[in-house]
Amino acid sequence: ASQVYDWTSMLREIIASNKAGTLGGKTYTLHLSNDGLKIIYNPGYAIPADVKAAGDKAIADIISGAVKVTP
Repeated sequence: ASQVYDWTSMLREIIASNKAGTLGGKTYTLHLSNDGLKIIYNPGYAIPADVKAAGDKAIADIISGAVKVTP
């Protein structure tokens, strides 16, 4: 699996703020719970079902806060 940044939602916010007249002054954080960070499995690699299930559970637990992630 790979960690992939998805800037889509953040860029939409920046463009909307810019159109509303706000230029800068805000920071953005990309993470799993706002879909700014995604874990993508390599489609060219056969991942055993139990391994993928464990990965999916870890992702869900991070998003829910059951697993705390520190920078």
